[in-house]
Amino acid sequence: MKAQESAEITIPILQRCKGSVGSIDIVNELGYLKPSVSIAQSFDAIKAYTK
Repeated sequence: MKAQESAEITIPILQRCKGSVGSIDIVNELGYLKPSVSIAQSFDAIKAYTK
């Protein structure tokens, strides 16, 4: 599974559990590095899910 696909699946699940999702939530859940998540948030697919 590609990283973007993994995030697109995981972020909505986190939203249902937490209400809102920040980059640190993604880092903790998926084990990515914070800079990688910050860069990925610039993409529309990820930005739509995060605050």
